[in-house]
Order: sequence, then C-alpha cells, then structure tokens
Amino acid sequence: MRKLFSHIAVMFTALLLTTSCLSDSDNNSYTTYSDAAVTGFTLGKTNQYLHTTSSQGTDSVYKKTFEGNTYKFYIDQLNNTIYNPDSLPYGTDARHMLVTVAARNGGVVALKSLTSDSLRYFSAGDSLDFSRPRLLYVYSNDMTSYRSYEVRVNVHQELADDYKWTSLTTTGFTTTANGLHAVAIGKRLIVIETNLLTEGSVSPAIYDTETNNWSTTATTFNSKAGDNLVSNGQQAWTLDNGQLFCSTDGLTWETKNSTTVSQLLGATQGKLYALAADGQMVASTDEGATWENESLDSDATLLPTQSTSLLTFASKTNQQASKLVLIGNRDKASYPDDAYAHIWAKVEETSENAVAQPWFYYDLSEMGTKPLPYLTQLQVARLGNAIVAVGRTSAGQLSPLYFSEDNALSWHGDALLPLPDGFNPAQSFAMTVDADNLIWLIDGTTGKVWCGRYNKYTWKEYKD
Repeated sequence: MRKLFSHIAVMFTALLLTTSCLSDSDNNSYTTYSDAAVTGFTLGKTNQYLHTTSSQGTDSVYKKTFEGNTYKFYIDQLNNTIYNPDSLPYGTDARHMLVTVAARNGGVVALKSLTSDSLRYFSAGDSLDFSRPRLLYVYSNDMTSYRSYEVRVNVHQELADDYKWTSLTTTGFTTTANGLHAVAIGKRLIVIETNLLTEGSVSPAIYDTETNNWSTTATTFNSKAGDNLVSNGQQAWTLDNGQLFCSTDGLTWETKNSTTVSQLLGATQGKLYALAADGQMVASTDEGATWENESLDSDATLLPTQSTSLLTFASKTNQQASKLVLIGNRDKASYPDDAYAHIWAKVEETSENAVAQPWFYYDLSEMGTKPLPYLTQLQVARLGNAIVAVGRTSAGQLSPLYFSEDNALSWHGDALLPLPDGFNPAQSFAMTVDADNLIWLIDGTTGKVWCGRYNKYTWKEYKD
C-alpha cells in the first residue's frame, strides 16, 4: 500500500500546484471539500468484433462501433459498486474502453492496476481494460478522504438472436386425444388433454422441467377441461361441468365456485375472464363467485371461442397497468370464411381509482398488417415482450412457429424461429413458455418434449 499512497501524494501535489498557480493569476479564493464519491460513469464510443461467414464458407471477423453512452451504469453508493444492468452486446471489446468518470466537487479519480497496488490517474482519453472487475478510487477535493468502487462492465457472452432446441427423452405420458393444452407454473408444466368430439374423463399430467419426469394426478375432469385450462403464472384454472377448479402445482386441485360461464378465456393476477352462456365476455375478481360484463368496442360475435389464450404484458410506464391480448379462433362450422385468428386487446389498470377500459378488436381490414392465419389446434404463448404461436394449417400440416413483436398486430412465420428437427406430432401437441422464457413443445403421441431457448428473451437483468 505504500506505493498506492505515494501515487496519491503525487496527484495531491499536482492538484495543489494547479490551485496555487490559479490563485496567483486570478487572486481568487478557493474552497476545498472533504467528501468523496463518484457521481457519473459513462462509456464512450466502443468497438465490437463479430464473426461472419461468406457464401463460400470462409470465416472472418469484422469491427463495428456503437455509442457506449446509451448503456446506463448504476452507481450503488451503499455497496460501492458501479455496473451496467443491461449488458453490452456480444463481441464488445472490453479490453479497450473509453470511459468518463464524474466525481463530487471535482474529486480526483484513479484506477488501480490489474497487476499491482499502484494507481493510475484517470483520463477520459485513455483506453482502459474492463474485461474483469476493476477498483476505482475517488479522493475528496482536499485529499482528506477517499472511497473505492468495484467497477463491473457486463458484456453478453452469447449472440442475442441465437436460437436452439434441446430434445428431451421422456417416458410416462402419451395420449390419443385430439387436443392438448399446457401452462407453466414454476418448474412444472401442467398438461390436460381435450376431446372436443367425445365425452369422457381426463387427468392432468405434470412435467417437471428440472427432473425431466412425467407424473399424473388422481384428479379427473371432463373431456373439455383442457380447452379451459388457463394460468396467470402462479395459479392454474379449469372448468369442469360448471365448477371452477384451481391449482398452484398441478398435483392438487381445489374446488372453487360453481358458475354458469361456458368457456374460460384466461387469468391475470386477481381476475378471471370467461365467456358467458350468451356469448358475452365477463370477468370475475372473486374466483368466479360473481361475474360482470366486459365492455367491448365491437360485436361479441367477433370474440374467439376455441383455442383461446390470454396474454399479459406489463406496462413500462405504469406499474399498476398492463396490456392484455386475447387470441383464438371462432367455430369454423359457424364461421367457415374465417381465414385468420381473432384478436382483442385492452389496458387493465389495478389502481384504486382506475377507470375500466374497453376491449378493442383487431380489425384486420383496417390495419393492413400480416395477420395470424386460422390454425387448428392453435397454441399461443408470451415470450418476453413477444408472442409465439403454432398450429395446423387447413391441410392438416404443422404450421411454422409464428412470431410477433408488436402485440399480435403482425406475424412472421419464416425461418426466424424454426421448429425443432423431429417434432412432427401425429395428432395432438402442446406449446407453452415458462417464467424463464423457455419454449416447451410436447408431442402428445410420443410424450417427447423439446425445450427452445431464444437467447435475448432468457437474459436476466443484472442486479448487484
């Protein structure tokens, strides 16, 4: 530490000489301060190196730059740490970074060497190595006190748009049902069969994503329970012969209220949505004991009644508001000309004085977007701030995995998200997304499971 303080003494002497010269020339008085703190940490123009492959298969590396000041750095004054919660892009050159540091009252800033205890005076024009945590020292204006901060510049170690599937060999679940629906709660997938054409009973199957094992429950529901399976991420709900059931793990189901609704549409935190017997949309805040009509901006005959999914997107500007998106189909026998899925949305506010907002219908004739086609066995799930969907075409073929990043306004079914090799279910299948934004596909004929990971949607925000 003697070397460290010798460097500080040199910087302090330089500071005093500078002050002395200024005093002689301007004949002014100066105030010194004894508190030390970093008040700002900003990156300058930053290099990024990426790999590319030519049409001839030759690999090469190219450089691009981006403005580092678009990435915010948090300064934790309690724990003396500085870090960026949103990691820098893959390929960022963290060994050569331009950094600007602001200190309270013009304090002196120095960076500790990576190989010794020596300190280096901080200059915004220097190229600095932040490929690993560094210690940054800031000294008060009068050099009577100092603080040290650990600086961590976080960089993604994988490409944002890389996407891959993992095939998981499983045993213990198969079905001959013509429909299958799944929801995710914690580390479990709850799967319920649906036989829309025949009467019978079904039992929920539980897939443990950590152990890769299937288990079943002793609970039985009617053959349409799978089409009524909904979840808010913490609870799963289904409807069985006019009775609501709820589960937090898929293994045990609690009997809730009797109800006259004909179809569950979805669940949010504290609210259930359903279709009443007259085709109107209703909502309940007391677990189905009472229901109230929802306000619609278009005719209720445009509401989906089959393969419905209700997705919740948190508001970025209001913690007590979220956007709901309802996606599904109408009965093809009653509406044979339907070529696209039917989609509705609304803003749901939970504040005490919130005004109820109406549902608005996505009128495709006015939007001019790329709509989601009508798909049988339609499966829809939220993937981060995007939506994925899959089903079968009118010819009975498995559709591509459709993808939307604008709240279901436009959809892309190209090679952006290819389905896994080997996934070609003979009959029923299910898709859902868990809390870690992993996509799960289940082949009902074989019980085989695939797990899909789209990198940028699985990244967690860094927290100290």
